[in-house]
Amino acid sequence: MKAFNQFFTIMLLCSVLVSCNQNEPDPEEMKQKAVELATFLSDNYSKGDSVFFVTETGKTEGFVVKASELFTKQISNEELKFILEGYAIYTILESSNKTYFDIEMHLNSYTPPVYPEVYGNISISYNWGSSSNGEPITTVKEDSIFINRGDESCVLVKNMGIVSISSRDHTWTLKR
Repeated sequence: MKAFNQFFTIMLLCSVLVSCNQNEPDPEEMKQKAVELATFLSDNYSKGDSVFFVTETGKTEGFVVKASELFTKQISNEELKFILEGYAIYTILESSNKTYFDIEMHLNSYTPPVYPEVYGNISISYNWGSSSNGEPITTVKEDSIFINRGDESCVLVKNMGIVSISSRDHTWTLKR
């Protein structure tokens, strides 16, 4: 009988441990992470702000902030039993030369549960076309975030925002 009680206790403990999903994100933790990520991008800009960058030729190019915000999102597909929840953080800049920078970060969690991941994306369009290609790679460090997408890349710095952007043979460095 004692062996049966031990076996029953072990089985009960195992079922409790299996039912607790270690990868399920805590909503408050996700919100805090999103607010922290916003300090690298959207917190630094308001719609209508002017931002100046020095190009690879040494000229200064001025941009106007068209949008900059952090918002919650939820996408679901009942047929596939799939739910994506999280936050989106983005900033869109436009210059008088019709150059557009669209920088986004997404903090997502999925059901079935997967721990939240940070996904960055950059899209640069010029008056002569767009160079977007490749799957974005996002590297998050304590004080900077690097987003690389094929020929395009950008560096975001905490409490500063966008400090550099590059695409093909073109570069823009924040004028301080």
